Amino acid sequence: MLKIAWKGQIMENLEVSLKRAEIKVKVIDDAGKEHTYTLRELSGKQRDLFLNSMGKRVNFVNGKIQGLKTYDGVQADLLALCLYDENNEVVKEDVIQTYPASVLAKLFKAAQVLSGFDEVAVTEIKND
Repeated sequence: MLKIAWKGQIMENLEVSLKRAEIKVKVIDDAGKEHTYTLRELSGKQRDLFLNSMGKRVNFVNGKIQGLKTYDGVQADLLALCLYDENNEVVKEDVIQTYPASVLAKLFKAAQVLSGFDEVAVTEIKND
């Protein structure tokens, strides 16, 4: 039997769920009205769209990443793929860009965690 070691743990059998992880997000608008949005894990296709958009922003020097060319829309690009409103429709990027910076930062971090873009995943992506 094949055993796989990952993050210090041995995996012998693997069970996965095709149901994407999600969390509810309480959003209070400018008028004080409360809304419940859903932040949902990316599908494989959505992940690839986001990574491709990031690849266009990267500066390469001698084949290695040396930072981003632009940060414009980085957080909104991810959130526009995984933030759903009360009607289960994706929130448009131009709407997301109007959110306060602190809100974007919190939503972006949660979206990264939901979709497996933790530090290990980001390091692996950068080194490809």
